[in-house]
Amino acid sequence: MADDEISLVELWGVLVRRRKTLAVVLALCVIIGGVTALTSVEQYEYSTTVELGHTVTVAGERALVEPAAKVQSKLKEYYLPLAVDVMKDSGSGYAGGVDVKVPRGSDLLVITSKGTANDEEAIHRLQTLIVDSMVGEHSSLTEDSLNAFQEEYALLESQLKDHKERVTMLKKLNAVLENKLGESRSESSGAIESPDAGLIQAVAYNTVAIMTGEHYLLDYQSRMLAQKIKLAQITPTRAEVVATRAQKPTGIGRLATLVLASIMGLFIGILAAFFHEFLGKARSARAN
Repeated sequence: MADDEISLVELWGVLVRRRKTLAVVLALCVIIGGVTALTSVEQYEYSTTVELGHTVTVAGERALVEPAAKVQSKLKEYYLPLAVDVMKDSGSGYAGGVDVKVPRGSDLLVITSKGTANDEEAIHRLQTLIVDSMVGEHSSLTEDSLNAFQEEYALLESQLKDHKERVTMLKKLNAVLENKLGESRSESSGAIESPDAGLIQAVAYNTVAIMTGEHYLLDYQSRMLAQKIKLAQITPTRAEVVATRAQKPTGIGRLATLVLASIMGLFIGILAAFFHEFLGKARSARAN
């Protein structure tokens, strides 16, 4: 315990003797940190959230227009270089990069860029070009699927209309046949003969045809409802807002930079003080 106390006292004595070295190093670090904090330009994160479109497979299952991983790869390899080239041709550019993330378990694509407040216009244009290219390509894919289902829906709608007209005609015909059958029965009341057997058979056949037609109507209506559900599941790729700037700047901030510089200065100053003490003792040993 006594050795430990003596060691601590000796260490403290070194820091006291070399306090100027410690103070100079600490001051230099604080100054450097202060200058860095004052001269550094605040960086902001600009993000665009893209909701990937959906289509419907032949089996009726909802699926992404393109897998998120594939879109992410195409964005880095195709959409981004194309957008950068367009900006260079127009005389405007952006020195920063673009990062693309796919949140786990979602159908979203998040495009982020970092830049100053002065870069906002360039970043907005860059991300707009990327999103427009992506949306344009996906639109053609979703439109093909949408047109196919719309054509099938229109066909079912036309067939439903024809069957409705057919059922309506059958019901009118059935009303006429039943009226004639009623008249025939009233004329033959009290007679030994029964009404016309052919008329009864015609009414029966017509009734069966009406029931069959109504069954087909229900079938077409259910199929049309299924098509409506599929059409509702087809959604385009879209981005509601492009290049939204974060409320707070990125990085540790000016105050945190100054505090960190002070801590580092104290640590480096202590090391410098002990090193200075070591050099002093080494010189003394050589002199002796």
